[in-house]
Amino acid sequence: MKRNIIILLIVMFTITALCQEFIKTNKFNLGQRIGFIKGWGLTKYTHDVVNIRSYRSTKSKIVGTLEKNEEVKVDFLQYNWYAVFNVKETERKEKNSLGYVYAPLLFNTKIKEKENVEYKNYNETDINELAYKLATINNGGYISKSDITITRFKYLLRTLDKKTFESKQNIADMTVKCQQILRKDYGVEMGLLEIMENLNDSIPSGTKVKYAEIITLFILLIK
Repeated sequence: MKRNIIILLIVMFTITALCQEFIKTNKFNLGQRIGFIKGWGLTKYTHDVVNIRSYRSTKSKIVGTLEKNEEVKVDFLQYNWYAVFNVKETERKEKNSLGYVYAPLLFNTKIKEKENVEYKNYNETDINELAYKLATINNGGYISKSDITITRFKYLLRTLDKKTFESKQNIADMTVKCQQILRKDYGVEMGLLEIMENLNDSIPSGTKVKYAEIITLFILLIK
């Protein structure tokens, strides 16, 4: 049921985004939008230094690193982890991969110079504290500051900040309120991370929407 609701949200916003792009450019150019490369796999870029793991878990051994803005080929997405390859790799064999990287740490485009400046000027302490508070609520209590959940919340806050008109603080506050409404009014138990990931997945990249309206629609569909 929940999966069907998220699919409906994704379809709605995808159609809207594609219509807007068609009007603007008079062509769809889908391959470039989602990062497909010729043959197989996807082209992805890092926005920071990223660890490569021996298998799909943060508990696995670190077998390498990717530098900031490094280009890689990815494939075999499972459990939100990609197998990563050298961009010149020609054979689609998982055994040829460099290892595995958590998917939300990889992006379709490099960081532009303007975005680099924003990252340098932005107070990282604020977003770290905000992500930690969300992770604590999501966990129902204390959580280690090295927990991967905090990284996931930081990624979602940054991504939703670009996709919506609200600030990161307002996005966090609205998500907590959404969880409270679902629990108190409809008896639906859903973690903050699940709510934010579902909403983020339903909003196509390149669009700008009101987070409050998306949450309202989400609540009406999921109840």
